[in-house]
Amino acid sequence: AYGDRFPPYLFLLNVHQSAEGGENAIVNSNFVVEEMERSGDPHLVKTAQMLRTVPVDQTQYGANGATGIPCVSPIVQTLPNGRMMVKMATSSQNPATSAQKIEAKNDAWLAESIGHSLEERAKWDETDDLERDQEMIDTFKDAVFAATAHAPRFKILPGEALLVDNYTALHVREGYADMGRR
Repeated sequence: AYGDRFPPYLFLLNVHQSAEGGENAIVNSNFVVEEMERSGDPHLVKTAQMLRTVPVDQTQYGANGATGIPCVSPIVQTLPNGRMMVKMATSSQNPATSAQKIEAKNDAWLAESIGHSLEERAKWDETDDLERDQEMIDTFKDAVFAATAHAPRFKILPGEALLVDNYTALHVREGYADMGRR
């Protein structure tokens, strides 16, 4: 759901909700990035710029340690139609090595399928600076968590569905007590 092949929309259908917990929240990811840019804080402004040019390893790993489809690309991307896509996966965004960044930058599939133009990919950072990149990821996560703390919570009732734009919305679900919830 978080790699370069992730779907543009996410549907959550509630069959049975947990009696306790499970509240949802939606945060506009474009808003988070734009607020970082407008903040006037040099660190946040620089981080927002880096989110567009520094590829990170966003490969998901299964509970059994199995590797998903490799994904190394910037967290914030502009699609060919001008639409912004922001990826947020709290446990699967890690600094990428310079070798991973170069391989992703030269990936023909990304250019064709996702629409990363040569001009856009030419801006991608190839530096092997794991500490700097981890700081960028952490700063972005902090901004997302801060926005999420203020987002209204709501429950999806049985029989209801939630449609989320997976490119521009960040979905949060609070912990729940009923492990049989569906």
